[in-house]
Amino acid sequence: MSAFLLLSPLSCLALSALSLQTRSVQPPLGLGCRATTLRAAAESGSAPLAVLSWRESSDPEPVVPDVSLTRSRDGSTGTATFRFEDPQVLKLNDIWSNGLITGLWLRDAEGVLHTRDVDVSFERGRPRGMTAILVLKSSTEWERFMRFMRRFAESNSLEFESAG
Repeated sequence: MSAFLLLSPLSCLALSALSLQTRSVQPPLGLGCRATTLRAAAESGSAPLAVLSWRESSDPEPVVPDVSLTRSRDGSTGTATFRFEDPQVLKLNDIWSNGLITGLWLRDAEGVLHTRDVDVSFERGRPRGMTAILVLKSSTEWERFMRFMRRFAESNSLEFESAG
């Protein structure tokens, strides 16, 4: 049985009952003072409610990814796959200016979700896209991720609909 949640024509969340592969991912981390700053900025309306970035303390990625989700039959585990076409981080001299890519960081007022499972795709020898996979190892992590995605959808003026 499959259900779909649509964010926009470019971003689609697909939920399905598939078996999962195990991948190593760091558990969600706390933000400390950064969470307070993000929360205050979000309440004042001056900053996005949720952002994605490629480094722990870098600017948000402006490209909105396609996101697909899988979830186990019992709902205890899942994965979120983010696919970015021509992300800003792949632009010439970005690494020289901003440092190495350390993973995908998902930040909101609650804190941070993070994965180091990042791949780059190449076309004719040039980087064209990036894929990041976040493994959600419990129903609590799944619920936390869904709260992040609702904030991310709101921050980027995307719609969040359930089909089914």
